[in-house]
Amino acid sequence: MTSSLPEEEKTDTRLASEAQLIVFAGEGTTGSAFPFSDHVNASTYQANLREAYTLTSAVYHLLANPSELQKLKDELYTAISVEDQRGIPAFSQVDGLPYFNAVIQEVIRLHPGAMNRQVRVFPEHPIAYHDKRTDQEYVLPPGTVTSISPLTIHMNADVFEDPYEFRPQRWIDNPKLSRAFMGFSRGTRSCLG
Repeated sequence: MTSSLPEEEKTDTRLASEAQLIVFAGEGTTGSAFPFSDHVNASTYQANLREAYTLTSAVYHLLANPSELQKLKDELYTAISVEDQRGIPAFSQVDGLPYFNAVIQEVIRLHPGAMNRQVRVFPEHPIAYHDKRTDQEYVLPPGTVTSISPLTIHMNADVFEDPYEFRPQRWIDNPKLSRAFMGFSRGTRSCLG
């Protein structure tokens, strides 16, 4: 409350909104705890099972696209030793796998956890925008509120060819696509988790 933020940023309503965001952050990608059924012995399973929206989406797309699933399996089998295949691999074993990471990027591109608009205000400088289709220039004055949802960008056919198709290879073939990825927002307001 003693920060240099403007007073309107310290109101009860604003602080309540921030608190709600922190409490619910990650819900879209990590889900919530649920039991498989009422009669399952809890000691058999982990105490806190997570229904993961992102994981559910990934399973759907991989099962719906057997050739993509096979590419992922091949990469994982190559990267993880036979002994480690019996358990959960270490993060270090999968972190740098190109196809594994491309699958994750593609799933989150198609199913971003946060669907809300990502609001930005440029208080000091005007924003110049050149529309290549119409060859017109637009200038937004300082203080203009702009926003866009991740799905709007992720389904832009000018950026992502065949945007509704599950194609993880696009991330490997064109690494510059990551500049248009907003699955966790961008800039100083990106997801901390």
